Amino acid sequence: MSGFVTSGLAWAALALAAIPIIIHLLNRRKLRKMDWAAMEFLLAALKKTRHRLRLEHLILLLLRTLMMILLALFLARPMLSDTEHSLLAGMLKREEKIFVLDDSLSMNRNEAGGTTFQKGREALAGELERLGARSGDTALILRPSRPRAAIRGSLDKKNKDKLIQSVRLLQPTSTRMDLSATLDNLAELSSTPDNGVSLPRSLSIITDLRATDWTDGVGGPNESLKKALESISRAQENPPRIIIYDVGSEDASNLAITGIDIEGGRPTVGIPAEIHLEIKNFSGAPVKNLRAQLTFGPLSGKRTTASTAVAQPITVIESASSARATITSTFRSAGRYWVEAQLMGVKDPLPEDNLYSFVIDVVDATEVLLVNGEPSSEPWEGETDFLANALSPGAESSFGILPVIVTEDNLPRTSLDRYNAVFLANTYSLPEDFRRNLGRFVRDGGTLLIFAGDQSDPGVYSRELGSDTGKEARPWNGLLPAELGKVTGSQADGWSLQPDFNHPYFRLLRGDAEPYLQQVLFRKFWQLQPAANSRILAHFSDPDSSPAIVEKTLGDGRIVLFATTADDEWHDWPPNATFPILLRQIIDTIGKERGRAPEFLAGQKIEVPIDVSEHKSDALYLAVDERTEGSLKAIQPRAGDNGKNEFRFVVDERFTLQAGLFRIGLDRVGGKEREWRALAIRSDPEESDLSRVSAGQIRSLYPGLDIKVIRDENLFSEAGRGQFEISDLLLLAFVLFLFLEGYLACRFARHKRTSTAAEEGRRETGGGKR
Repeated sequence: MSGFVTSGLAWAALALAAIPIIIHLLNRRKLRKMDWAAMEFLLAALKKTRHRLRLEHLILLLLRTLMMILLALFLARPMLSDTEHSLLAGMLKREEKIFVLDDSLSMNRNEAGGTTFQKGREALAGELERLGARSGDTALILRPSRPRAAIRGSLDKKNKDKLIQSVRLLQPTSTRMDLSATLDNLAELSSTPDNGVSLPRSLSIITDLRATDWTDGVGGPNESLKKALESISRAQENPPRIIIYDVGSEDASNLAITGIDIEGGRPTVGIPAEIHLEIKNFSGAPVKNLRAQLTFGPLSGKRTTASTAVAQPITVIESASSARATITSTFRSAGRYWVEAQLMGVKDPLPEDNLYSFVIDVVDATEVLLVNGEPSSEPWEGETDFLANALSPGAESSFGILPVIVTEDNLPRTSLDRYNAVFLANTYSLPEDFRRNLGRFVRDGGTLLIFAGDQSDPGVYSRELGSDTGKEARPWNGLLPAELGKVTGSQADGWSLQPDFNHPYFRLLRGDAEPYLQQVLFRKFWQLQPAANSRILAHFSDPDSSPAIVEKTLGDGRIVLFATTADDEWHDWPPNATFPILLRQIIDTIGKERGRAPEFLAGQKIEVPIDVSEHKSDALYLAVDERTEGSLKAIQPRAGDNGKNEFRFVVDERFTLQAGLFRIGLDRVGGKEREWRALAIRSDPEESDLSRVSAGQIRSLYPGLDIKVIRDENLFSEAGRGQFEISDLLLLAFVLFLFLEGYLACRFARHKRTSTAAEEGRRETGGGKR
């Protein structure tokens, strides 16, 4: 016997076997003897049947003891080895076989006989075929990409073929394997028979055993996975034996595009845009003469026309190193474009991560919104005149930046997503609708630049843009990087600016430009009290080294607060050459982060907000494969910050399993031309690292756990506990013994009565003769 499922009950329940023996011994207790003449005849008769009665009592005692032992064993649920008792196992073994089939991106690796995933999938199908020869088992097949969408079925002859067919239809995805999340679902997914007793479980994990999945990245165990494995292995009820079938290759070489960077942000029509590809060599050897290509076209339903641009060849990428490929492209019209970057001429075992899809917005010009708090009809007297000139000095020296100037009286009422940045120049107060859009703009990755002036009111700024003081958070809460104090003036010529030249905004001002910056003198500025999560980028040269420029991140965006004006009223910076250099560098830096549409990791659920005043609530979709089409219905999950109901399309995880572009076709209210949007879905860059862990490392990372790692497919046929229950057989034996004990007890009692009556008859007959 190999053990018990409920071992805690084994010894306690075995005490039941002592009950019949105790009763038998109590019935044999010694009594005081008394001579009685009438008993002499009975004693004489009993002497003749004593041996037979003793044998009958012993038989009944043995049966009753065996019944108690069977009941005790039934409660303890003993296990036998199916290898030592193969014939009995074929008749009685009933298990829930649990398989986890890794379907992450790394399983797409090409090998001699197909992909790693195909190898694991066929091994699973073969194991189900073998198990199907023994009825009673059930199979539960889990995929880390969709842990709740389990495949379950009985392994009898009727359902086995359907189950195997379902397995052979499975395909790898672009997701990352989260094994801990998959195992956490076992409690609710595991089968329980009608009698409420859990079937013995076996857990087999079919994977390529990558270090990223099993370690914390620095050589230690994956803590969340460790907790999940311990929870399963140390369960008092039905702990499974865990087998890892390693189907991966020892060769971990791979190349991948791990990132994209667009110089200057949104590309501008007619101006060459530099698109940088980050390429990493995960191999142990250098890669030479690598080429990259860019393919792009206007975003619509299915692809129509496309243009191509090629990067200069990369001479060499050393092992475990990265390199950058730059591709220059010129876009001839504004609009949304789909773009695919691809490595060319590479013999790479994992080609899926050689392709990187994304979406960019090409604009006629990079728009920035300038809110003029002090407008004027006189040249260079308005608060934003110098800003507009610095950003766009004229057609003959265009930088592709288009300033859009508004006042506090005609602020935009709709979304600010079209702008790369928003400038508030000496404003006094902003309406709530604009603040709401401004807060969303920043949190979604936009940049807000605030120039304080003589119209700025510290109380109004703190109330409208400061931290939240009420119970309900608003989108604009926390937009102010520092509280405004009082205005400080200089009795001399003024103070200079002392920036952090290591910050990306000021790098171009380091070196030859520094003397020009030192010529700038500030006569007035606001005293700033930076928030705890803000960073001071520049100080004034006053005795207190007062903060001059303060930056703060909020959500995915940032806010930059200048302690002085945007015009030349408090300083002489605008005419200085360093002023437009700084502003354009800020636009270029933030533009890199807003140059393309947001990207989502494969396997995520995505929510796409929609303005139902502009678009209908029904939309079409085109899946990543560009063959699967369907419709989406906007839902109304919650009330927005303005009390209005927000609608959004929900793209389920099953649509985001593959990397690529998921397209949504929106119909505008009023019957205008359909607008297409695309969600760029990408794989986790860590999936491209094919480094592995060994069986020995698994044992050292997860000590004390019953985990066996195998690489031989023949050994995989022994997956599982290697044991089976005999509870059903014990229950059947108990019932048979119960009927047998009842029958023999009745039969023996009748024999006793018959013998006693016969003896009495003989005595009566004998007495008459005398």
